[in-house]
Amino acid sequence: MSKLTPLFAKAGTAASILDMTRPEFLKLVKQGVLPPPCNLDRWRVADLEKIMSGDAARQQGLEM
Repeated sequence: MSKLTPLFAKAGTAASILDMTRPEFLKLVKQGVLPPPCNLDRWRVADLEKIMSGDAARQQGLEM
């Protein structure tokens, strides 16, 4: 049986995906460095994965 990948993550899980603490994550969200939650204080896991891979920056024309 395969493991399901969640579509959305709470702040603590989102921070873990990005290898940071929850307070660090929320500070960067508040500063606008990271995107705000999209739904019920949840972040899209796919968006977080794009941030980690650098795809989010490339889509915005930024270099990592």
